[in-house]
Amino acid sequence: MRTRRYRVARAAATTLFDGGAGVDPADLDALLADLDDFLRHAGWRTTLAIRAASALVQVYPFLCGRFRRVTSLDPAGRAEILLALERSGSLGKAWAGLKLMIVMLWFDEPAGARSLPAQTR
Repeated sequence: MRTRRYRVARAAATTLFDGGAGVDPADLDALLADLDDFLRHAGWRTTLAIRAASALVQVYPFLCGRFRRVTSLDPAGRAEILLALERSGSLGKAWAGLKLMIVMLWFDEPAGARSLPAQTR
């Protein structure tokens, strides 16, 4: 698996799932392995859509006047950019697709399941 290809997904997952205690790197590695496996079996349109959404997320800070990629922002800045992207209308739909994929794969993993309240497991 090429980790460079999934650095946007890693940064987004860290931002989404860090409850203040940090996210275990092994859990993130498992998530990215699942994402890689999914995209290897997905059709070319799905793969293209996820890669395009990742590229959009990576450069969106430039559209907001911040001249850094999303992966080089601090966690608070990254969260702010992702919220702005989510509220941006048409561009937000690309982020919604990537976010949906990350969330589905995360909660399929044991680490994600552990983070759910006991009554929902």
